[in-house]
Amino acid sequence: MSRLQDPTSLPRLLRVRQQMLRQAGAETEAFRLVDGDADGFPGLWVDVFGGHWLVQTKGGRGLPAGWEKAVVAGWCESIWLKHLAQEEKSAPVCVVGTAVERLVVTENGMRLEVQPAAGYSCGLFIDQRDNRQRVRQAVQPGTRVLNLFAYTCSFSVAAAMAGAVTTSVDLNAGYLDWGKRDFLLNEQDPTAHYWIKGDSFDWLAAFAKKGRQFDGVILDPPTFSRGGKKKAVFRVERDYAELTALAVAVVAPGGWLLASANTHRLAAEEFRGQVLAGVQMAGRRAQGGAEVLPMPVDFAGSDYLKALWLSEIR
Repeated sequence: MSRLQDPTSLPRLLRVRQQMLRQAGAETEAFRLVDGDADGFPGLWVDVFGGHWLVQTKGGRGLPAGWEKAVVAGWCESIWLKHLAQEEKSAPVCVVGTAVERLVVTENGMRLEVQPAAGYSCGLFIDQRDNRQRVRQAVQPGTRVLNLFAYTCSFSVAAAMAGAVTTSVDLNAGYLDWGKRDFLLNEQDPTAHYWIKGDSFDWLAAFAKKGRQFDGVILDPPTFSRGGKKKAVFRVERDYAELTALAVAVVAPGGWLLASANTHRLAAEEFRGQVLAGVQMAGRRAQGGAEVLPMPVDFAGSDYLKALWLSEIR
């Protein structure tokens, strides 16, 4: 039996991960407990959201034998199972414990809503934790921050808590409403910020036409998407340079850009090349350089998330 299949190993794994996070300076209730091969369990990943665990498997595998003990022994309150198969788009299902519709987790002082049964994601990309903190540290009161493809707007929350005035753009009005709830959870007034239901490509063109600029721009598009007049079909591996050019065009002189993408198809250097090509296409330059941002320490065996921090854009 694998050491991870042995349910008695779970409390130790929790302690190791929590200590790892503390040493990295992260204070969070949402983190990766098991990261596939890196933790000796290929094809299985476990994310922790407070007292609730999301187990993700490949190949139709179910919950490892004996893991229901985690709930019985009080190590967690519920376990949710999600199959990672391209042909299977079903949402996570609670297989042990009592299902909850919503819960709130704390990440570096932020309170964020999570919905375990949500289909696309539970509302919080925990692999972006360090990047949210980077945005928060970069922001000064009054900073204008544009969050594109905002999803549930956790980057906007981070920026707002540091005093920024944020503009969140997403095609899904429900996700923007989710973001507003997160603002309220953190005692931030949603009406003091901007919320735009629409396509990020279209709005970048509109902002450029109107001469509207931002001190910081967050660019985290889906790997593949449809919609919008300017880009009917978007693919990260083909179109990221064009998207970067549009985004950089609305960065105020001296501002910054956080560019990231969840993609196995682009190697780190290829992604960097696309981003820098986009900067050049826009006739801009990043005088402060392009810093590679690594994934959080709890994603020990993962390299799918590519992220660059471009500063002092001129």
